[in-house]
Amino acid sequence: MTLQRTDYENMATEAVSEYFSNSTPLNTSILKIAQEQDFNPNQIKRLVEMANVKTFLKSFNAPDGKGKNIEFDVADPKKIIKNYYDKGSDEGSKRITITKITVSKGGDDFFGDMPDMMRDERHPDISEAPKTEKTASVKPNKEAVIMGLRKVAEDMTYVIYEKEQDYAEGLEKLAREFRKDYGPDYTEFEKTALLLNGKGAVPILNDLRTLIRWEKPMYDMEKTAERTVVAENDYTKVFSDIYEAKKVQYQYAEGVKIANEKLRTLVNAS
Repeated sequence: MTLQRTDYENMATEAVSEYFSNSTPLNTSILKIAQEQDFNPNQIKRLVEMANVKTFLKSFNAPDGKGKNIEFDVADPKKIIKNYYDKGSDEGSKRITITKITVSKGGDDFFGDMPDMMRDERHPDISEAPKTEKTASVKPNKEAVIMGLRKVAEDMTYVIYEKEQDYAEGLEKLAREFRKDYGPDYTEFEKTALLLNGKGAVPILNDLRTLIRWEKPMYDMEKTAERTVVAENDYTKVFSDIYEAKKVQYQYAEGVKIANEKLRTLVNAS
């Protein structure tokens, strides 16, 4: 859904009006609007920015506002997006779906983009240090690592949400094309997608097959000559994009798992 600036302004005005008229938190109003409009994370962030600005300006321009410190609970995009996607949340109805995919050997370092503090060799758990070294000077360092890990896990979770939206939108875009009576040849597309992306493409192709209800056998890569030449087209480029989005999701999901394991170790350390 493409929105104009005036659309965001109108929705932001609605949230601000609820804030001043009924004391409804901005987070609550914006979450409701996002669910009704089926927003993606970027759209939520833009609406949050506009609502916060409008709330500030209205507070400042109020008869008793000028010359005073303006204070209000600003809308938080991360909290809204988290509630928007959390399964079973009272406030959210969306959920993340992470498809486990195989990353081909010899490719990118699987955890190459993970923050340094998550690598054992660079930041060993403080809980493993000898007891004699647990002095007052170590405690602040431990607390800093805990805070850092929590921030890292939060940021990575946010990336997972964004990539899920990218994945879903790309998958639906392809499905629309292949549902057409005179659309592209799906069999040829699937063959090219497999040859370009490898076996890791299979779970994503299965998601696409489900959307378009395609039941014919999948192309068998094992029977293909090693030097088969294939060329990308508009459809395989979209597929490559959602393949990368899903790969990033899985990488960051593993990263969140690592961060949480380290947090438990640190918090439970005596």
